[in-house]
Amino acid sequence: MIQLVKLAIQFVKLATNTPSYARHMQLHMLLLLASHRLTAVPQHLLMLVRRSFSPSKSIISGEIMAAKIARIYCLVLAIFALTACGGDPLDEQIARQHQLTKQQMQLLVQQLQRGQVRNANLINSYADIVAADNPKLAPLLDQLKQDAGVNGMLFQSLQQRWQDVNHNPDAFATKQAHLAELTSIYQAADPLVFNDMLADSLNVIADLSQGALPRVNGESLATSLAANSASDYGSGSELVGNPNYGNWQTNSSGNSFWAWYGMYSMFNNLMSPRIGYD
Repeated sequence: MIQLVKLAIQFVKLATNTPSYARHMQLHMLLLLASHRLTAVPQHLLMLVRRSFSPSKSIISGEIMAAKIARIYCLVLAIFALTACGGDPLDEQIARQHQLTKQQMQLLVQQLQRGQVRNANLINSYADIVAADNPKLAPLLDQLKQDAGVNGMLFQSLQQRWQDVNHNPDAFATKQAHLAELTSIYQAADPLVFNDMLADSLNVIADLSQGALPRVNGESLATSLAANSASDYGSGSELVGNPNYGNWQTNSSGNSFWAWYGMYSMFNNLMSPRIGYD
């Protein structure tokens, strides 16, 4: 497409100069070159362009030349328009979805920063209440409070996916995979969906209050664990298996165990037995 634009620019430059036999020949050759590059254009239209510009060995008058150039110019524009319309529909869908996902990410950032995400606000409130009753948990609660903002693991994971799709669009094996990832990010960045994703962190803090604070979404701990296919190891069980909080590792004996990231390792002091399997 860039080459076609360059050809069009050359055409305009030649067409607007004083016509002469030499320039007439140059224009003719340029049109032939352009027509060979426009493989998606019907051949009968290309033939029409060629017939419209048949160079003569005699010098053509300025009036006739100007009329011919105007006619050819319109035909070339029609060819460019047809070529543009013949693009891959997936490219248009990707471009449209990219814009929608960008707007969705911006909306989520705005609502988090303005305190318009309900569960994010509750996480901050719950964490302050539990920390006041149990100061030893303050470092862990401060870490969980970060989940309520743009610096939290949940949002940062989503942000990393968005950056990857922006900086490495050619990394996808197919255009369908590219479009699918953009759509997935768009859905996850929906403020209502993100609000629900914060429910696990919020309910963990509620459990740390020893029942003083209600869990959200009307789920008991047993129901929540079943929904997450998790076992009851104590407070924080709902976060086990979530790659935003830790990962599974293998020890020297070949047994797997859950390793928390950073400050989340304080959950090890609240759980028994050690989380793992043979």
